[in-house]
Amino acid sequence: MATLAQCVSRRKLIIFLGTASVGGLVAACGGGAPAAPTSAPAAAPTAAPTSAAKPTTAPTVAPTTSAQTQAQPTSAPSQAQPAGPATTISFWHIWGGVRTKQLQDILDAFEKENPAIKVQPLLIPNPGYQDKLIPALAGSPPDLMMAYTDVFAPAAKQGALRRVDEYLSRDKLDPKAWYDGVWNLALWQGVPYGLPYIGNFIYLLYWNKAMFKDVGLDPEKAPETWDDMLAATKKLIVLTNGKLQRMGYQTGSNDFRHGVYNNGATILDPSTGKSTVKDPKAVAAMTWSLQLVDAQGGNDVISAANQAFKDAQLNDPLEAEKGAMITSGVFTINVIQQQTPKLSYSVGKLPHGPSGPARDLVSGSWNNALPTKGKNADQAWKLAVYLSYGKGQQDFMRVQNRPAMVRVYNEAPNDAFYKQSNPFWGTILEVMNATVSYPNSDKLGQIDRTIDEAYQNVTAKKMTPEQAVDWLDQQISSIIGGS
Repeated sequence: MATLAQCVSRRKLIIFLGTASVGGLVAACGGGAPAAPTSAPAAAPTAAPTSAAKPTTAPTVAPTTSAQTQAQPTSAPSQAQPAGPATTISFWHIWGGVRTKQLQDILDAFEKENPAIKVQPLLIPNPGYQDKLIPALAGSPPDLMMAYTDVFAPAAKQGALRRVDEYLSRDKLDPKAWYDGVWNLALWQGVPYGLPYIGNFIYLLYWNKAMFKDVGLDPEKAPETWDDMLAATKKLIVLTNGKLQRMGYQTGSNDFRHGVYNNGATILDPSTGKSTVKDPKAVAAMTWSLQLVDAQGGNDVISAANQAFKDAQLNDPLEAEKGAMITSGVFTINVIQQQTPKLSYSVGKLPHGPSGPARDLVSGSWNNALPTKGKNADQAWKLAVYLSYGKGQQDFMRVQNRPAMVRVYNEAPNDAFYKQSNPFWGTILEVMNATVSYPNSDKLGQIDRTIDEAYQNVTAKKMTPEQAVDWLDQQISSIIGGS
């Protein structure tokens, strides 16, 4: 295992990243940038397409570049390999616990396919990953690293990551292979600086079927619209003497965040990154979010109930059977299978407003990225392709029972595994094929915290929905204007 090189302090680097130019970053860190790919055809398409071509063959290998061509090899086309000892590349990742061995199996398979490359992985636990990754980018970074949106965007902005459009073009990798939402978060100002690895998305509505049946709701059908959701919440709550004995629905700021996009609006312009939240459709989303809170006794009553559930053995009102509906990620299916396998539940898409369909908002993503100061860019790129696009992506996602970020691995006939292990696979696939995302920005963390504050101001009755949306628009504009 590799050890971390001595790096500058995080505080100093944050100051540095806020002021340095691209040239300044390289000069301050010492050494020149590694060579670009050996050939540079015309740049690959960088914007996320609106739809993806359906492959014609069952991909036991990497996805095709179009519906008419045969499948690509599992990794990038081979470059001339010099005789002699193998090149060792470093790869920083977050896969702890049982996943460390799972990843090593994938890396062993990669080395078998590429005997001229040896991979030296380094586990850096998360949380804490960012604290080590940011300073290393200005000192001695790895050849390849996992980078979440909060690190990826600022690093790409300052030139600490290598742009990969020429690699994509050379190796004929099609951006349409990935889901739109995760592909967008691998871009900086329209240019790819990495490949999607694991996206923070696939939000689902979970509900207790027995509770639905008890109050006369169809236990097999999710509330489809905001009105349906509000009506179901009112039927399902058990409120006694000002105390919530059972939640109809566990509320939170994501109700507004996702609600904006599920009502035909956006918070940030997909092209410019500027605020677009000052929109009657966003006000409607905030109003609906408040209605869900007020229907259950108000903010103080819900806060007390949430605290009581946290003190229980299961930190989830659905699993503890203290809540009828929750919104959570796809991973919760596996959690329920392990912790409460007898729970009678189902999942569906999030409800939508009157002005738009249900869409899944990708709020962040882990990318495989090549630091500018990495020493073995071509070899690192081969590994990035294998993990993010090739058989390594397919196999690693399956062993974790996660949907792949590459469309074709989730579709027939490759979905037999998922259909067998996940009873809700059809719904999950439907959600994944309707993803949207914020435009990538080094300000996303600050913007998301401001969204939370706006929501809290409304549920605490410090602002009306109209006032909160207007305030949020001003705050986001100020944050972006300070870039």
